[in-house]
Amino acid sequence: MRESADTTRDEPRGEMDDLELLTRMLNGQLDAARVAIVRKRLEDDPAFRDFAAPLLLTWSVPPHRERFPLPEGAWEHAWERLQQRIRIEIPSTPPAPAPKRSRIGRLFEISFWSVMIYVVILSLGAVLWYDLIKPNWFPDPTDGYVAPSGVVAPPTSPR
Repeated sequence: MRESADTTRDEPRGEMDDLELLTRMLNGQLDAARVAIVRKRLEDDPAFRDFAAPLLLTWSVPPHRERFPLPEGAWEHAWERLQQRIRIEIPSTPPAPAPKRSRIGRLFEISFWSVMIYVVILSLGAVLWYDLIKPNWFPDPTDGYVAPSGVVAPPTSPR
């Protein structure tokens, strides 16, 4: 678990490096005594002031929206333009939930699909029976039939 940055980082290392000291001061993470020490060092030490100048300048620039605020109602107008571009209307109230089907409707649907599955299985069984199973298991009795007189009848099926 991470502890507070003010207590744990100072104790093991002793003193912070200059960059960490400046960033923590600018973020407001230092106590008043240390902030006073950093400000005094900025006034007295020219090398530290030159090192800190780009960071202080970057921190002093306000964000774009603070420098160029939008006029009143601009966000609403932009939202309306976006809705027109994508051609949708966002409803102010959520849509009503879909009505639940009755118990009889659900039973009818289950029985309908059960009958449909049964019909498909029977159809598939009939096709397999007449095309694949019957010729192999029950051969045509007239194919190569030998009469009692010893005459061989020609095959009658076109197979």
